[in-house]
Amino acid sequence: MLVWTGCDDSEEQPEVDEAQDIATGGPSDEDGEPPSAEADCEGAGPCADGGLCDVYDCGGRPARFNHFGCARVGCDSDSDCPSGEACFALAFDRSCEPSETTCFEEDGACVCEADDDCSGILDAHCLPTEFYPTEEYCDPSAWPCMELPSWIEALEAAADARAGTPLADDLAACAEDAAAALEACP
Repeated sequence: MLVWTGCDDSEEQPEVDEAQDIATGGPSDEDGEPPSAEADCEGAGPCADGGLCDVYDCGGRPARFNHFGCARVGCDSDSDCPSGEACFALAFDRSCEPSETTCFEEDGACVCEADDDCSGILDAHCLPTEFYPTEEYCDPSAWPCMELPSWIEALEAAADARAGTPLADDLAACAEDAAAALEACP
């Protein structure tokens, strides 16, 4: 669970053009920097002045905040996501993720603290498919052989946590692909 949500989902997002910075998952200004969270997120939350992304992972597939510093929409299936987005389980990209991250301002700086557990790996959020195509969610070739067992464990745990959903089926299929990749390891 993240403490700050800081964005009004009804706020219209800026138009996307072909110069979009895919690495951060969103538009850039003329200097290649993503717009500040202050300009694009409503609501007074910790680090709402844009400092959140200086200390916390914003943008990218597993990031709980988009490139604007807005919390991503949680989901159990693609139908929970806005049009043009799909449900992405953090287990597709991580073998461990803290269950809770709290961000706050301290002495004029944004500070984020996370729990030590890995149960956040069970979480999922919506991602824009334009930048993160669903067919790229599971990529066993991106994992070193020695890390595949812990990734498989995370995928299986996330699939069990979402039993009966299409996302659980995708996670289980990914775990099978990862197991096949592990068997092929030297």
